[in-house]
Amino acid sequence: MMRRDPLANPEPLIRRVYAYAACRIGDGPDPEDVTSNTFERAVRYGDSFDLRRGDVAAWLIGIARREIGFHALDDADRELIALRYSADLTAPQIGEVLGRKTDAVEAALHRTLRKLRGELEAPPAPSAIALPEVTLVQ
Repeated sequence: MMRRDPLANPEPLIRRVYAYAACRIGDGPDPEDVTSNTFERAVRYGDSFDLRRGDVAAWLIGIARREIGFHALDDADRELIALRYSADLTAPQIGEVLGRKTDAVEAALHRTLRKLRGELEAPPAPSAIALPEVTLVQ
């Protein structure tokens, strides 16, 4: 059985993801980065998309939501999240890598996760958004 490519018609999807990101974090290069990262992840993990579980636009918006939250963090917070959840290190291990005490790492992780949660749960800011022209390179 041939699987349908969820990104076969990307233009309207790019516009929707950008509009969502721009509504959440404002117009300009930041929502462009979020959109780009969203589609990079979608291409990389496209095999995980299951049409029976939902719509492709909803899947992409879910990816964009996480990208927006991650995008709102500073470099130190991103480093903590990467060490904890991408590298799967414990707080004592992170402390060893960063030269910090375990309790300081745990407190910083707690603050970072609270900040990330706040970003993900914040209502979008109302704004007039001009959607960018999309040119596909083939």
